[in-house]
Parts: sequence; structure tokens; C-alpha cells
Amino acid sequence: MNYSRYWDQKLSHFIDEFHAGGYGELQSISGFYNRGILNNGSHMLEILLRLCGPLTISASVLKSASEVHGDTDLHAMLATESGTPISLHCVDATHFSLFELQVITTTGEYCMRDGGLSWHKRVKQDNPVYTNYSKLGEVSVSDGEYLPVMEHAIDDVIKLAQSSDTRPNYDSARRAIAAQALCEELVRRAECPL
Repeated sequence: MNYSRYWDQKLSHFIDEFHAGGYGELQSISGFYNRGILNNGSHMLEILLRLCGPLTISASVLKSASEVHGDTDLHAMLATESGTPISLHCVDATHFSLFELQVITTTGEYCMRDGGLSWHKRVKQDNPVYTNYSKLGEVSVSDGEYLPVMEHAIDDVIKLAQSSDTRPNYDSARRAIAAQALCEELVRRAECPL
């Protein structure tokens, strides 16, 4: 499996900061993908597993008018171990490509856009109109770090080959297997659209 966003340093930094409590408590996540659950959907699930840990399936529904590309298009509702909702949406790739993640926490909204080429965030601030209420501020946009992921992957291989540490780390392999198993379970449990 080539889960290339494993080497996206901006995404990895976001995940590390999230785990360290830098973004407050998780409220919800929405992920958007196209071109099939095994193709691009599995990449989104690998990111979600890195971010949230084990996930449970609440619902899986086949996308109506599914594309013909040999993969299953589906929408899903998932949950973290603490019950936080995650929605996964499949959109039609004949109109445009979409791979985006929206994370809502107690401190704001954090979004990976354009497949990781940019990041948007809006942080919580006092609402000047409604006393005792907060709102999300203006969008702050920053560059993503998806483009050099293969260079980072090659650097990791070189560092591993030159390292005297012979203890392999199988965390990414375990997540890849977990993402694949989750994909297969989503397909198995998928219901026809209403």
C-alpha cells in the first residue's frame, strides 16, 4: 500500500499536535473522497486511523449512480472509541477530484484541502455581536506539504538502511492492514441507497 500521506510532514505535524492536545477536544470529522473506497477512500481511512485510533462503523451506504471503475463508492458514518462522529462522503470524480478532511474541535475548524496542497483553519474567538457566544474567525490559509512526500519516503528508506537500529517499526503496516480491513467491512455492510 502506498499511503503517501504518511510522509506529508504538515499532516503528520497536525496529527502530533492533535494528540498532544494542541487543538482541544475532537467534536466531529468529515472526509471527502472519490474514485472508490479501496482506491482513495482507503487513504482517507488510514489518515483517520492515525488521527483517531480504532474506528467503529455506524452505517455504510452505497453511493447511488456509482462510477464504473471496478471499486465501490460509498458513504459511511464511523465513530471513534469515545463515540465522536466521523462522516465519510464519496463524490463523483467525473466532475472534479476531491480528497479533503475537515476536523472540528473545541478550538476551531482545521481543514486539509486539495489533497493536502493547502490547509485552512478558523479558530474560535469571541463573538462581537452576540454576548457570551463564540464564533469561528476568518479563514487562515497555509501551504500543505503533500508534493514532496516521495522525497521524504526515500529519505526514510535511506535513514533506515544506514541505521544501526535493527528493530523494525511496523506501526504503518498495522494501520495499512487496519485500513484495508475497514474498507472490506464497509463494502460488506454497505446498504443500497434509499
